[in-house]
Amino acid sequence: MKTFTHRFLLSVGGTTAIEFGIILPVMITMFLGMAEVSNFIEMSRRTASLASTAADLVAQEASVDTADINDVFSTMAIVGSPMPAASIRIAITSVVADPDGVTNRVAWSDAKNRTPRTVGSVVSSAEFPSGMLLAFQGAIMVEVEYPFTPMFEGIIPSSTLRSTFYLKPRRSLTVLRTP
Repeated sequence: MKTFTHRFLLSVGGTTAIEFGIILPVMITMFLGMAEVSNFIEMSRRTASLASTAADLVAQEASVDTADINDVFSTMAIVGSPMPAASIRIAITSVVADPDGVTNRVAWSDAKNRTPRTVGSVVSSAEFPSGMLLAFQGAIMVEVEYPFTPMFEGIIPSSTLRSTFYLKPRRSLTVLRTP
């Protein structure tokens, strides 16, 4: 019996298999975690890109109509790919400063997969940068939300990615909305 115990303690034949068995779950978790973090960063960047692209498309015009807005929303489905278009919530809002140059109000708002802002409502300083507009000037504010669901639950929690982008019109003081 003493020889068996002595041989067992000196044996190294299964050490590699045991070490591999201990390290494998850690390696798999690290690999999946890297994939999830990369996916999260990509979707976050895409959300910001959607907001800036939509604002840029609208701010180039002096006025927009329903067909123009629908074209912007269609473009967002392409720019947002591979995000499912049905899960991207976007609001395009024209914000105009009151004569005092301090209070900003919604001139018009269109949205897809969410409720647009109410025309005439005040946009708070927490939602819109103060000092960006002078009296009667306008800006386009685009808000994008995307519910991020990781491929593997438990590594990164589900969250809602949000991005807001502000851009002043290029051809006029405000972008008008026509029917």
